[in-house]
Amino acid sequence: MAEPNKNRSLYDIPADLTALEDLLVECGGDVSDELAAAAIERWMADLSTDLSTKADNYAALIRTLEARAATRKAEAERMRDRARVDENAAKGLKTRLMEAMRAINVAKVEGDRFTVAVQRNGGRPALVFSDDADIESAPEWAFETVTSRRWATDAIRSRITEGEDIGFASIAIPGFGLRIR
Repeated sequence: MAEPNKNRSLYDIPADLTALEDLLVECGGDVSDELAAAAIERWMADLSTDLSTKADNYAALIRTLEARAATRKAEAERMRDRARVDENAAKGLKTRLMEAMRAINVAKVEGDRFTVAVQRNGGRPALVFSDDADIESAPEWAFETVTSRRWATDAIRSRITEGEDIGFASIAIPGFGLRIR
């Protein structure tokens, strides 16, 4: 009987146990030969030791990976918090610079590295519905039905743009933003 290989992987151990079982079946379960019995006992002891050592090493690796994952999660959260602080600081500084430029009526400042400009926000202005706007009592032209009744924003915007006072909605005045190029 061959000596167990000390370099077996954890997955080899069940295969070795199956080989041992096959050997016992071949011998008809007779292990009366002292050499065979000693070899089988040694093999079983080695397998048991290998399994114990490998399982212990796996457990150590698992704990190491879990600890590393927890540390990395904590660090990621810390970095997210720091990024949030930076974003808030940048937003606040941008607002203050824009307000200062608007207060002294300066639309554009060119520096050595950047050009800073206060510009009106682009895109279609938002529709602003009055607090008492109710889709159920709105005129038929002001809603569309898909699966449920909803505002027909294009129709509403069109009528307001044409100068009609519809009473329940208006077009918002576009805001300003600071552009850094």
